[in-house]
Amino acid sequence: IGKVEMNDYLVMVPNEDYYDGVPKIDEIQCYPSFDSDPNVVKNATAGILDYGFSKNPSEVSSLRALDNIKLETVDVPYTRILWFYQYPKK
Repeated sequence: IGKVEMNDYLVMVPNEDYYDGVPKIDEIQCYPSFDSDPNVVKNATAGILDYGFSKNPSEVSSLRALDNIKLETVDVPYTRILWFYQYPKK
């Protein structure tokens, strides 16, 4: 960890003792992001986004139009469950 500003950002730097050699990335900047965060597109356009996520199709289309970012599709289990009658009745 290179630097942490709570509730603002985190900078990760290479671990010199990494078991497979020093990574080829100088640093990764991490910003807090929420589901369908509009800052993902804004920061990607500004060239300051190293990692982000979105489930919003219009954001994905905007990101796909940029040539400074690589998009990967990831299957993420996401379920909301409301359980009824799951406890012993008396």
